[in-house]
Amino acid sequence: MCKLLKVPRSLVYYHINKRAESNKISKEEIQLENEIIDIFRKSRNNYGTRKIKKEL
Repeated sequence: MCKLLKVPRSLVYYHINKRAESNKISKEEIQLENEIIDIFRKSRNNYGTRKIKKEL
């Protein structure tokens, strides 16, 4: 397929790996998201971004 499109094979693998890395979510991001959700729910879905930021 690479020969037909006249594209280097390394370019194909580069884009595949780049896409896989961008799909990974770190544990820190998941933990932060859970904290934000907890703060929002404790405020009875009332806090906005500014108040949540203060709580963090």
